[in-house]
Amino acid sequence: MLSGDFINHADWMYSVDEHVQALRNVSALIRQYFPMTPTYWAIGNHEGVPVNSFAPHFVDERFWPTWLYEEFSKMGAPWLTDEASRTVLYRGSYSVKVTDGLRLISLNTGFCENTNFFLYLNQSDPDGTMSWFVSELFKAELAGEAVHVLSHIPPGDGECLEGWARNYYRVVQRFSDTIRAQFFGHVHFDHFTVFYEDMHNISSTPVGVLYAAPSITTFADMNPAYRIYDIDFADQFVSFYYVFNS
Repeated sequence: MLSGDFINHADWMYSVDEHVQALRNVSALIRQYFPMTPTYWAIGNHEGVPVNSFAPHFVDERFWPTWLYEEFSKMGAPWLTDEASRTVLYRGSYSVKVTDGLRLISLNTGFCENTNFFLYLNQSDPDGTMSWFVSELFKAELAGEAVHVLSHIPPGDGECLEGWARNYYRVVQRFSDTIRAQFFGHVHFDHFTVFYEDMHNISSTPVGVLYAAPSITTFADMNPAYRIYDIDFADQFVSFYYVFNS
């Protein structure tokens, strides 16, 4: 699982051509060293050009990040179904069955980024992504599937719009029996968040855990690191994880 931000952080130098080449380079490395390993991606805020920009479909077509979603669809092959690829091409998110009893949902948090200025035109569920997320979780619940969420900006992070974060929190509360793990990035350090039955009361019952892994980049003042998770196959919960850094 790769949780986003595959681009350098020289934000002022961004271009579509540079981003496409960087994404293809990363994808080629993964395919070279892990050719038979199912690989799942999430979109990070630095994939946008300009940085943090992800235009929903209610704005003019010339602003749509079609080029980015097309590239992510290619990067996901052959592990994505046709339906998952179509969803990527529309909203940069997807849902895919990993194995019997386990579904992975990759959620585009570009629609919670507080400097995605397109959202200040209308913040009401851009491209229906949160509604789609709930629908996928409901279908998984009915099918008896466990779900792992793969995404980028953790809700509650300073860059995530509060309204979006609260809605996400409520979704986790509602589907706490279905969502067995949440894997995020963005923060560049070893981090986790506990979700509670009452978001205003940490003495209430815990209902979920979000894991935010450290980053390969040294930005800023960090050591490169990555995580390996142990998943209990019986219930799909994280039983342990290891952090490797230099």
